[in-house]
Amino acid sequence: MTADTLSGVASLKSHDSYTFEHSVEVTVAGVMLGKRLYLPPQELHQLALGCLCHDIGKADIPTEILSKPGRLSEEEFAVVMEHPRAGYEAVQQFLGSSDNIARHVVWQHHERQDGNGYPRGLHGNNSFGGTMDLRFDKSLILPSAEIAAVADVYAALASDRPYRRALKPPQIIATLRDMSGSHLNRELVRRFLSILPTYPVGSEVMIISGSLQGHRGVVTEVNPIEVHRPEVRVMLDPEDRKLTPFEVDTKVDRQIELATTSYSEEAQLISA
Repeated sequence: MTADTLSGVASLKSHDSYTFEHSVEVTVAGVMLGKRLYLPPQELHQLALGCLCHDIGKADIPTEILSKPGRLSEEEFAVVMEHPRAGYEAVQQFLGSSDNIARHVVWQHHERQDGNGYPRGLHGNNSFGGTMDLRFDKSLILPSAEIAAVADVYAALASDRPYRRALKPPQIIATLRDMSGSHLNRELVRRFLSILPTYPVGSEVMIISGSLQGHRGVVTEVNPIEVHRPEVRVMLDPEDRKLTPFEVDTKVDRQIELATTSYSEEAQLISA
């Protein structure tokens, strides 16, 4: 990565700190998915570079639009829709001739599988062939841009925004599934969900089936093989009475199903 690239990305931080932080989060999620797809190092590098620069075109968008707490007007959204093209033109100035894939990530990360994305209305085929090379059919979205799109949506859903709070992990998973096929590449969403814990460490959960139904606790460990079946430290009984904490491994006890709890007294729960 060149000094010019770093300078370009850093300019986002002074313009809009959320966009800068979001770009870093998208890079982490994109590389995580790329590794799950067993991409070779050079292709991972291009993916990471493209993810890091994907929103650089937003440096030209007024902050009052980027931080607006309500719904954007048609005119405001039209301004936002220009950022992939503006970003593509910007990175032409500092990315090298070998960074063609990274540049196309910037240009294509808002294209959709059904062809209703922007700025060019490209479409996808909801598959992944294992290569990041530019496709011969120029109407198709580049695979690396499809990966970046999944990471982009995930990072946005998991973050607080002026118009809504961050979604909880089960809501994120449900939303990604709803968007797969039409918006996001179905196969890439499936692969991403295989490594995305439904209940990350620290999540407050309720047991909704099995002999411990109604008990509540905190996720203490995520199983890397079965990310949807974590270990839980049970702390409260169904009547909200404190218990001597004990561990339950939902991978072992497969009768147990979990749900997030609205119980908000996190400090009390953690210290029980």
